Amino acid sequence: TEIKTTAFYGSGISAVNFAEDAAIDILEATQYYVTNNLGASQPVTGGMFMGCNYLETIEIPESVLMVSDYAFKGWTGLKRLEIPESVKYISATGLFYGCSRLEYVSVPSSLKVIPDHMFNGCSSLTDFDFAGGYTSIGTNAFNGCASLETIDLEGVREFGNGAFSGAGFVSIRIPDGMTEIPYELFCGCTKLKDIDFNQTEII
Repeated sequence: TEIKTTAFYGSGISAVNFAEDAAIDILEATQYYVTNNLGASQPVTGGMFMGCNYLETIEIPESVLMVSDYAFKGWTGLKRLEIPESVKYISATGLFYGCSRLEYVSVPSSLKVIPDHMFNGCSSLTDFDFAGGYTSIGTNAFNGCASLETIDLEGVREFGNGAFSGAGFVSIRIPDGMTEIPYELFCGCTKLKDIDFNQTEII
């Protein structure tokens, strides 16, 4: 069973309960197309709980094996989510895009990177847990995460453009082995006072 794009879009639901033996294996968001004022068709991606202001969390059943890109995009009521280890495939681009009330999330060890736009617009995010660690952080991954004051970059070898733009960091340490600081990495980080390059050799 699949739960598809915008399945509960804009609804007033405040709770979703899945049976322990729920036969749900995919949580998905896909693109649909709208026509703009110039008559051009353009793609829009919406999450299954997009616009659900009163739904603060769900318990993802262990039957779920895959979570797709943008699956939770625009879930405006989301505050906390734990994705279980049973999820073996998680693509996660834009996964929590625009979840402005999200405070905490944990993801399984199957995800080894923080992809593009994963937390873009998550202005209330204060903490997250990656069970297996992460080696790269994608473009605009934490754009606008104004409440995120600290992040562990140990083991990270690559940053995307604007990865931390608008984040709430006060200080940050660039990990060893980095050879490039990409465009707009800390653009708009008005609280940032100290950057430690340690022994990093920037070319």
